[in-house]
Amino acid sequence: QRDVFEAALERGIRDKSVAAHEITELQRHLDAVKENMQRLDHNVSTDTSQLLAWGSFALTFLSQGKPYMHRRILTCGGVEAMVVALKKAHVHDKTAVIEAMRAMVDDSPVRFEMRAMLSQVLSAMHALPEDVNVQKEGLGVVRAFAKDQQSHMIILDQLEAVFTGLHHNAQDSGLQELGLDVVLLMVDSESGGNVAVRETHSDTQSLSLARQKVGQQGGIVATINVLKIFVGRLEITRMALHNLWNLAMNEPLNRKRIWKERGLEVALASMRYHANDIAIQAHGLRLMWKVAWNEPPIQSSIVELGGVNLLLKAMRSHSTSTWISTSGCWALFSLVRSRNEFNRNAVLRAGALLTVVNAIKLHGSTDGVMTLCTPVQQMLVLANDPVSKSAPSGQPPPSQTRKGTSESKRNAHSRTQQKEKEAKKEESLKKTSEYLQHQIMLLSDQPDTSAETAEFQEMELKWFLKLDVDQSGGVTWPEAQHSNLFGLSNKKNAIFNWFRSTAAPVDFITMDVDKNGFLTIDEFVMLSRPMCFPN
Repeated sequence: QRDVFEAALERGIRDKSVAAHEITELQRHLDAVKENMQRLDHNVSTDTSQLLAWGSFALTFLSQGKPYMHRRILTCGGVEAMVVALKKAHVHDKTAVIEAMRAMVDDSPVRFEMRAMLSQVLSAMHALPEDVNVQKEGLGVVRAFAKDQQSHMIILDQLEAVFTGLHHNAQDSGLQELGLDVVLLMVDSESGGNVAVRETHSDTQSLSLARQKVGQQGGIVATINVLKIFVGRLEITRMALHNLWNLAMNEPLNRKRIWKERGLEVALASMRYHANDIAIQAHGLRLMWKVAWNEPPIQSSIVELGGVNLLLKAMRSHSTSTWISTSGCWALFSLVRSRNEFNRNAVLRAGALLTVVNAIKLHGSTDGVMTLCTPVQQMLVLANDPVSKSAPSGQPPPSQTRKGTSESKRNAHSRTQQKEKEAKKEESLKKTSEYLQHQIMLLSDQPDTSAETAEFQEMELKWFLKLDVDQSGGVTWPEAQHSNLFGLSNKKNAIFNWFRSTAAPVDFITMDVDKNGFLTIDEFVMLSRPMCFPN
């Protein structure tokens, strides 16, 4: 039997054709081989192991270019015969059997009906994690079934086999790409931008289960390791970031896993390394969006890691890309939607307003960008609701140390004064928001705004926010005295030099027109404009 199979294979490879009578002869032998292989219940000899491998190749060879043969092999028990061959073959012959399986399913119109081989392939991968060939051929088989909903449970139940092999062969880029592709096919919810189009899953429960299983079995750690090891590889970095944001989507536990495994730091480093690649920037922005969603500690962590500046840099550098603008606005929305004033001011100081306005100007006709950027713009400038003022580091801003003793120790008169003070600050904050909104309207209505004017308007907002240390909406005398803003020219730093070296408390009182104890945004502008821009 082995000789017949070998002759058929050699002739097929040499002549690329097989005579009709040989097909009949091989088919006759097929039934006998099937029966013999299924009867094996003990360790086989070397010759028998080779027979199993060659028999598996013969089945694959018979099916090539003949769609009707796939169905015939399936109905005659050929798949079951190959499963027995993989189970009984010696270690050095298992690779050949799995390779034959991969060739069979890659070219089969009925591949999903051959899922009976999947479990045994995963078992072989789990038993031989250090065998690169077994892992590669095995992942090829698994990938062929990754889109099949009925195969998902088989794969998820033995998912450890996939990540164990990836862990043992961490330096093999080809194997890592195969592993990422398998996971992506199972958890990807949509097609995006310049990435190859994939089928969209309709079963959200299946998607959620797949994401949870991948996270539990070490898929997140494996993906982050790929980003660390292959930081300079473009395609594999794209796939890894694409995987991470899909794993974080609607999965709070996975978000926390990515955060705790320092996935954000690694992802931001990849974005910095590949600053000119639109796909990597878009996937990185989506990762910020998905991981930070409804997670205030993670939002603050992104701010601390410099994610805001990186986000805005991507939106400015690739301003013509709708994909980048949409992903960037989603990321900004995710960072500020929790109403954390510290994060909001960090976004404002980084110049997010002008970036969002420019995105609206460039992509205003695109529904997705307009729908996203407009709410982000409104959230950045409208802060009338009570907000949390805890800094990302966990340390309270200075205002919380000046509020005096706790509420239980205040008398009625002190509580009244405190409420009046808070009401004034809230009113000032409202005025600040109104002023910011006014500036945005000016920028939006004047497309020919000069670069110098735009720079001045943005810098003016930054000055006020820098002076307002406690983010209360007003600048007090102690805040003005301790003002310090490095990196500005001498001309534009005049207001801070004046506060520190020239102004006296009496001058501050004079500038405080409404006598509420602090400077509002309007009072600050009345002082800063003639001093810093006399012309």
